[in-house]
Amino acid sequence: MLLAVCLASAGTRGLAQAGTSSVKIRVNSILATYADSSANSRRAPAIKMDARLNSYGVAERLRMMFNYTNYRLMRHQEDKAALGDAVAFNLPGGHILHVSPLEVRGNLLMLDLVMFEGARLIMRMPMRIMGDGMLMLVDEHNPNQYYITTISATCPQLQHEPPSINVEAEPDVPIQAFPALLPAQ
Repeated sequence: MLLAVCLASAGTRGLAQAGTSSVKIRVNSILATYADSSANSRRAPAIKMDARLNSYGVAERLRMMFNYTNYRLMRHQEDKAALGDAVAFNLPGGHILHVSPLEVRGNLLMLDLVMFEGARLIMRMPMRIMGDGMLMLVDEHNPNQYYITTISATCPQLQHEPPSINVEAEPDVPIQAFPALLPAQ
């Protein structure tokens, strides 16, 4: 089962700024597990965090979002794409993730995420990143084995100022944030 935990709002808009900026996209593939519960200890198990996750700015977010006891970085990938282009990332479990930066609007970066299992489309999701926002996808392949994929992006065009309050009469795209559930492999 694949569950999307969104740390940013969902939505997209046209490709008005296609090809005008380079977007740096970072994808981390993480294996998370729980400690062996057969130990008769009353203490809470210590969290084992791969030190590389601290350097990539992911460790604290993982601690805030989940209660797994072991986190191991399987793969860190970075690539750049112009607005309107797509880059592909290989994920655990035979999945392929395409990330397309679409538009920069003030302090928001609009992305389109498409996930494949081989040639079969299994998920498509619009995403907005504000500042240093991050999307986390969680997929359980085996009991006590969870693949967490973090997706973040930065762009020189992003304005790094606090968001202003903007009340629009109608939203750009009437989409609510939702988790994407997929069958286990």
